[in-house]
Amino acid sequence: MKLFSYLNKKKKTSYKCDCCGIDYGEIPLCYGADYPDFYFSIPPEERNERIELKESLCVVDKKHFYHRGKLIIPIKNYSEDLIFNIWTSVSEDNFGKRMDL
Repeated sequence: MKLFSYLNKKKKTSYKCDCCGIDYGEIPLCYGADYPDFYFSIPPEERNERIELKESLCVVDKKHFYHRGKLIIPIKNYSEDLIFNIWTSVSEDNFGKRMDL
């Protein structure tokens, strides 16, 4: 619950990322991966040939289909939401319907 008490008081606290070392002026509220996990199972030298990647979709070998969506969680008494970017595997039929819409 420390995150919520921080947000309610709106203190200015910096946050340093353990992975990249970047020092942020405030706690980040958006999390997610740039690629679906399956992306990393393809050798790096083959990715350009085997993977079609756009901002919110990914196709691997023309048989594995992924869509990226956002899970948005409102935070009470705060002006911003907590956001998770999530990759999901979808069937080829549903992927086609998504592209048609």
